[in-house]
Amino acid sequence: MTISGTWTVQFAGCKVTIAWRGDAAPAILEFLFGRPNGTDADSVAEHFQFIADTGQQQFEIFQGTRSIYADASAGTTAGVLLDKVVTELAGACLMGPVFHAGALVTKSGSGLLLPGKSGAGKSTLAATLGQRGWRYLTDELVCIAAGSDTIQGFERPIHLKHPSDEIFAHLCPANDRHSGAAPGGCMISTQGLLIDAALLNTSRHDGHPPAGLIVFPQFVPEAACHIEPLTPALACARLMGAVVNARNLRGHGLEEISRIARRVPAYAMRFGDLEHGVQSIDDLAVSLIPEISPSLR
Repeated sequence: MTISGTWTVQFAGCKVTIAWRGDAAPAILEFLFGRPNGTDADSVAEHFQFIADTGQQQFEIFQGTRSIYADASAGTTAGVLLDKVVTELAGACLMGPVFHAGALVTKSGSGLLLPGKSGAGKSTLAATLGQRGWRYLTDELVCIAAGSDTIQGFERPIHLKHPSDEIFAHLCPANDRHSGAAPGGCMISTQGLLIDAALLNTSRHDGHPPAGLIVFPQFVPEAACHIEPLTPALACARLMGAVVNARNLRGHGLEEISRIARRVPAYAMRFGDLEHGVQSIDDLAVSLIPEISPSLR
């Protein structure tokens, strides 16, 4: 008997539907996206099909009716599906600016935004801060709705690329790495490691915390850790470089992003040592966030 169904993924007013087939598909989809949550989204961004049949060793992704990826590895295929879904959701969002950024909730309940390009260190910082008691939101996609002061993160496992995945590899039992389907587990791919936040002694945060701090990280091997404040103008310019749905927004989102940059303290951080980088963010949050107004509007 063929096992099949439909999974819906929602983010910031848009949703993606995934028609799935195969014995491993439901567990992999729940690991990647959580429970289906797309009943109240405004529009459908894209339709995918996902085949995950362990008996046939078939793992394949279709966008519409066109096959776009196939592999014998469940983890690698899952990583590709995750990236495709993120891209479609980000590109379709109309609610407000969507940033390529990580996000966590500080110990005092305010939101930390970590905007940056791939390789900047967002995921590694998010994972390490999670181990220190911060609440994990996302390591990839953040929306701040127009006129709002709150951070909405796209819920997904932390995606640690090489070589950062080696730091956390000890958390993933070998059997979980290969099956990748157990709740609270992990999946290994050619790019690195997908790991559930629960393995970091943290948990996904269910609410939308107020934005309290922005740190633009940049990992530079062997560099000394240096953190400096940014003027609102410089913060705005950097945020404009991290927004992924500018074409959907009036004036490419400049007015809204300027508002955020004026209201939320922003810093640039260059680091070559993970421990120093994490400690700098921790210290900065402790010194700044208690002074921030509960409302940014």
